[in-house]
Amino acid sequence: MSYDLTFLNKAAEQSWEEAAEAAEQEETSGDRPGDGMWSAVLASAREVLIG
Repeated sequence: MSYDLTFLNKAAEQSWEEAAEAAEQEETSGDRPGDGMWSAVLASAREVLIG
């Protein structure tokens, strides 16, 4: 079994749906965080999920 996780950068005034739409637009525009940012996100996610 495997899971896909989606990390959203949600602003306080955004709904979850709006944040998901903004993430989709970022994905198609190619405007994504750099490798350093993803490494930090991955390390934090592992810490939370694996313990």
